[in-house]
Amino acid sequence: MRTPGQFEKMLDASFVVMLIVYLLVAVAGYLAYGADAQVLITDNLSQWPGGWASKLLLVFVIVNCFCSVAPVVTVLSEL
Repeated sequence: MRTPGQFEKMLDASFVVMLIVYLLVAVAGYLAYGADAQVLITDNLSQWPGGWASKLLLVFVIVNCFCSVAPVVTVLSEL
């Protein structure tokens, strides 16, 4: 880092952006599915809209799990 003093400010900004994204997804899920919204929104997406959109989302979820869990397991296994 060129300026280590800005690390905390950048960390705060990152968490604010994550909060906004999660809030937008939560509101969109509630508006789309209402009281029938499941805890895992991917359960709802398999029912509506269905088709290729839900299959593409499922692929993204699987890739995300693989990319986020596998490196952590690799590091822990080396320890």
